[in-house]
Amino acid sequence: MAGTGNSPAVQYSGTGAYFLDKIAAGNWRLEVMPDVIPLGDPFEKASLSKEVRRVQWNDQAISIHLPDLGEAFSITPVNAGNHQQPQVTGTSCILSPGTYLLTRKGSVTVTANSRINGVIALKEFAAPQPVRTTLAVYHQPLTEVSAGQPATITATIAGIDGNARVWLEGNRFGGQWFKADMHPTGAGNYAAILAPEILQPGLLQYRLIIQQGDHYTSFPGRHEGDPYAWDNYQKDTWQTFIAAPNAMLSLLNVADNKDLITIPAYTQGAYTAGSSSGQLAIRIAGHGKGTDTITGVSRAVAASIKDRVSGLKAYNTIVIRARVQGVSAAQASIALITADASAFATVFPLKDTYSDIEVPLSSLSADRALLLPRPYPGFMPLWFKAAQQTAFDISQLDKIELTNVPAADTTPYTIEVESVWLKVK
Repeated sequence: MAGTGNSPAVQYSGTGAYFLDKIAAGNWRLEVMPDVIPLGDPFEKASLSKEVRRVQWNDQAISIHLPDLGEAFSITPVNAGNHQQPQVTGTSCILSPGTYLLTRKGSVTVTANSRINGVIALKEFAAPQPVRTTLAVYHQPLTEVSAGQPATITATIAGIDGNARVWLEGNRFGGQWFKADMHPTGAGNYAAILAPEILQPGLLQYRLIIQQGDHYTSFPGRHEGDPYAWDNYQKDTWQTFIAAPNAMLSLLNVADNKDLITIPAYTQGAYTAGSSSGQLAIRIAGHGKGTDTITGVSRAVAASIKDRVSGLKAYNTIVIRARVQGVSAAQASIALITADASAFATVFPLKDTYSDIEVPLSSLSADRALLLPRPYPGFMPLWFKAAQQTAFDISQLDKIELTNVPAADTTPYTIEVESVWLKVK
């Protein structure tokens, strides 16, 4: 058996892999690998100088439920240099990375020189050592949360002392100051719960502070030194917007969102100035009658709206701020795609001046959606439609998609989209 995390057979608090091999009746070999701590997005641009994952050797709790072992089985470390003396309580114990022999109570113990299928030696163990041990923090602030509801702030911390103290502190911009302790919740994971009274409409600004003995480090910025010293001038903070009940919920804002996917993938001049200072728009080329060329843009929204899911049911209208250039009027399509890849779409009209086009969610119907980024090789299907689609459930919203609709004549045109949001009407 090979795995990580939890299953009906094994519950493991670490993030490393573990391997269970049956040697004989009542005798199992357990191999536990060190934890892997996430410290960055693995899909960002790669660099040998950037740490994305860290190997870290930690003691972790494991519980093994195998009928062949039962409870109160004995556990013996067998790899070289492993001097642990694990104590089993029921089916659980604390282990560090290494190789162990598990023996059912009353069974005959196999010798330490045994091999599994004549191949893997019972004592055999190899695992990577940490490359870096310095303090590192990985945190992605919540984009937006709903006012008056508790919110959980999480961070991943590596290279931290077991006796360190970690806390968040900050304020609602122009308002109440807060301080909240962060507690370990897993391998390298820390969390703090912010009370509803802190999360009132406005802007939350905060920093994370780690105290190890007399040494302080604050994030973002990894600033060393006492954050409360009179001459400490570091003001770096993360921020999260706290939305009022039923406030508009942004799904796409070209000026703020840099994670848009377009078709064609590489389009010169795809971005242009919008209708107001600081606003951008994205261009979607339009095509007339007689062509089936599809252009469009999509954005995955689940991550940015996940902390407002509890209030999604109240929204009944989607608004698109857009215009068309080159013709006086045109049409475009908007599709909302749920987590099970079901798409619900409708067509909406465009004018040659920027306007806020309101589309009732009730007007959406089951449809197909583009597969973006474009599947490769190019002969693979560009569209997907779920075989079975139930009614649209906004709480399952995963991504949105805007595409051109061929016009009645052959005049080329350009659709310019600034933003898309949900509202209560």
